[in-house]
Amino acid sequence: MNTEWLALIISCLTLMVFIVSVVLIYKQLKQMEKSIRGNTYQSMIEEAASINRIFVGNPELAELWGRVKYVGTEGDPKEIQQAWVITMIMDFYENMYFQYEQSNVPREIWERWRRHIINVFKNTKVREQWDKAKDVYYKPFREFIDKALYSIVT
Repeated sequence: MNTEWLALIISCLTLMVFIVSVVLIYKQLKQMEKSIRGNTYQSMIEEAASINRIFVGNPELAELWGRVKYVGTEGDPKEIQQAWVITMIMDFYENMYFQYEQSNVPREIWERWRRHIINVFKNTKVREQWDKAKDVYYKPFREFIDKALYSIVT
């Protein structure tokens, strides 16, 4: 074997290693991007939950959050408080759905949560609150819940 062939083989191997490295780096960057997106969304949900907690105890402040038409501030204080708690629960479920959709929650864990969510939505008050507020939620999550509700009602 002459040196030119040896140099060509080494060059080809080097190129293959380079291509494999680039592919692996690309996959890692995509995974990091997905993780960052999931963490950002999680942080936003946590912040929204802390704001919602204020309204559980002070529903008269709800108009500042702009969700009054979805939750309400008039009527029995206990019902208003329940509506805000249900809203926080739905926000949490939306986050779980989003995290699952982004592959941040393993399928087997999501399946347990999915069954739990469907069970919670069997509650009439939860369904009534959902009907008021569903337009503010992530479209794929709305479709998931509406499909689950259809299976509950039928």
